[in-house]
Order: sequence, then structure tokens, then C-alpha cells
Amino acid sequence: QVSAAGSPLQERLAFLFRAAVAVIWRALILVAVASVTFYPFTKYYATAYAGLEMYAEARTTIPDFLIVHGFFLVLAVIWLAGEVAAQLRERERPRWLSAPLPWIVAATLVLVGAGWVLKIHVWLIAMPLLVLAIVLALGRDLPPTRRFALLLFALALAIVMGVELVRQRDDLGRMNTVFKFYLQAWTLFGVTTAYGLATWAPRALGWRPGWRRLAWGLTALLFILVLLYPPFAARAKVKDRFSAEASPRGLDGMAYMDKAVQIENNADVRLADDKAAMQWLLHNVQGSPVILEAQIPEYRWGSRFSVYTGLPTVQGWNWHQRQQRSIVPSIAIERRVNHVQEIYDTPDLLRAHSLIDLYGVRYIVVGGLERAYYSPEGLAKFDAFVQQGLLKPVYQGGVVTIYEVVGHDVVGHDVSEQTSAPVAEPAPAPGAFESPME
Repeated sequence: QVSAAGSPLQERLAFLFRAAVAVIWRALILVAVASVTFYPFTKYYATAYAGLEMYAEARTTIPDFLIVHGFFLVLAVIWLAGEVAAQLRERERPRWLSAPLPWIVAATLVLVGAGWVLKIHVWLIAMPLLVLAIVLALGRDLPPTRRFALLLFALALAIVMGVELVRQRDDLGRMNTVFKFYLQAWTLFGVTTAYGLATWAPRALGWRPGWRRLAWGLTALLFILVLLYPPFAARAKVKDRFSAEASPRGLDGMAYMDKAVQIENNADVRLADDKAAMQWLLHNVQGSPVILEAQIPEYRWGSRFSVYTGLPTVQGWNWHQRQQRSIVPSIAIERRVNHVQEIYDTPDLLRAHSLIDLYGVRYIVVGGLERAYYSPEGLAKFDAFVQQGLLKPVYQGGVVTIYEVVGHDVVGHDVSEQTSAPVAEPAPAPGAFESPME
């Protein structure tokens, strides 16, 4: 009796051993090839944001969780219910699972309770589905595709559960953690539930009429609802950012600027003025000269000329620049931030000119955004530079003036003493608007 009882377990252990060996040697080859292939990149790559840390702040609520993943979860519940029925009917559940099954149920309840205590309410839904998917994946004589799909679905659940407990170190709250990992979970949910739908759809022909109608009714309803999201959500998102008049339809990413007004530092900034100046730069500037523009807090209208023209600026978004250079002291970024403000704000012509020369600035933008954030006394010095021949206005439209640096002599020298020849006036693009300075 001992031999007969132990035989299924021994067979299962032998199968698991063979499977583990098959996975390990393939994984070793994959790691070796990837390490060699990416060595030129990894040799010089470094980041200060490696690692995870515990997260105990605001977590995902069940309504929000269902809004994001509810479509997949409902399809998964139908799929898993059909899989349970199929395995029981086909006797695919391994015999060795009967003994520990009560312990598995108890452990699941304990984990769900722990989630409740920790206020991780997502676990109330995800944990039972995760355990059920793993148990079903252990079914005897399952086709590899069915087993693999169940395990991938379990992995997706583990991902959405994990971001409730840990986050990427030094993340902003857990914004990037959820964003990056949810993308992976979304993909896995999409692939596995699509496979699940193809699995249970033919099985549903043998279900009771009531269950069959319920399954197909929920599936059809959810498909209709998710198809409504793109047109309605996109429209709502656009209306949330700008008025209907300032949000024209089409693929032109700059068309909204024609009528949009951005409020910056309690001042209205007409984006149409900036758009015209951007187009002038795109049509008239060759190469990649450095431009100087306002440096303001992230997620606003800052760095707009660099963004829309591709020209390098002295300082982009403060936080993103510090993130991308996380292994070095942030003092270099902060120094540039302070220098941009100093160039615009200081009335000291010598100091401003030395900083302009330090960063190799070729074009200086003074528009509505700069006028909203910097002092009139500081901005007035650019006209003084023009009088001394160190700058010349090459574009003026609306409230935007673009100055070109044409001399690098010490501020205060007489124009007649300069030895460097002024840069030629750029010609307007054919068919484009003319520069008001011509």
C-alpha cells in the first residue's frame, strides 16, 4: 500500500525534476547570450534607482482596480470556472493534490486576511484567482499551452499584487512603478484571457443554457463597454486640457496652439505666438545650436522650444534631468537651473554675458513665458546687449523675440572695437511667414 500510494508522488517529483532541468539549462543559455550581447551597454550603464523598497502609502482601491483590469478579470473568472469544470470532468486534477488542498485554502484565506489588515484591498480579488490559476496549472496531463496560459495569468496577478506592497526605490510615490509594471500585466492579461476565451467558447456549447447565456452576455456587454472608451475618453481628455475651440481634430501636434492659452504664474501665455516662433526656428536654423528659454517646474509649458524644435537647451525638466543622471550629484543640474534664472533676471550685463558664453548659447527666447516668470528689469538688458552689438533680434512676432548671439567680447566694449563679424540674417522658408524683423 505504501508503494502504491507513493508511486504517483514519485512520478510527479520525477516530472518536476525533468521540467526544472529543462528550464534551467535553457535559462543559462539565455542569460549567457544576453550578457554577451548587451555587455557594451551594461558596461557603461549605471543608475541610482536600482532595487525595491516597501510601500505603505495610498494603495489602489477596488473600484479603480476594476476600472483598469475588470474586463480581463471577468473573462478570466469565466475561463477559470470552465477550466475547473473541465478538469473535474476529465479527472485531470492530480491525486497528490487532495491532501494539501485544505491547507492551500487556509493559506489563501490567511493571505487575503493579511491584505485586508495591510489595507491592500486588491488582494481580496487577486489572491484567490492567483491561487486557483496555479492549482489548475498543476493539472495532470494538461496540454502545455493550457498550463502555460494559466501560469502567465498567475504571473499577471502577481505583478498587480506586488506593486501594492513594494515600489521602485526613490519613485515619486509609486507612479513609475505602477505605470511600468501595469503595462506588463496588461499585456499578460490580454494574451491569457484571449486564449481563455478561445478555450471556453467551444466548451460553452455543453454548459447549461442559463450559464451559457450569462457568460456570453457578460462578455458581449464588456466588449461593447470597452469599445466605448477610446472615443469618449479621448474627447474627455482633450476637453480637460483645452477648450473645444483650441483642440482641433487631426494629426498636427501643433495645431492646438493656434487658439490655446496657457496660464503660467498667473499670466496668460498665448501659444500661437510661441508656435510662430518655433516654426521660424524650424525653417531658418541649421544644425543644433543651443537655445536659452525659461526653466520652470515640470509638467507645464517649460522647455517648449526645445521640445518642438529638437534644439538643445541649457536646462530641460529639472527632475527628469536629475533622474537621468542619478548616480552623480544633482548640484550640476541645480547649478544650470539657477544659471538660467540668473541670465534672465540679473541686470548685471557682464555676469549675464559670461553665463551665455559659458553654455555656448546661440539663440535667446524672450516670450510670454519668460515675461511671466522673470523680472522686467532683467529682461531689459537684452536690448542693451543689442545696443552693444552682442545680440541681434532675428525674429519678433507677438510677444516673442528671439535674439541671436553675434559677439563674445566683454560687455561694455564699443561696437566698433569688435572683431567678430555678425552672423548673416537667416532667410525665411519659402511659403512660410516672413520674419517681422526683415
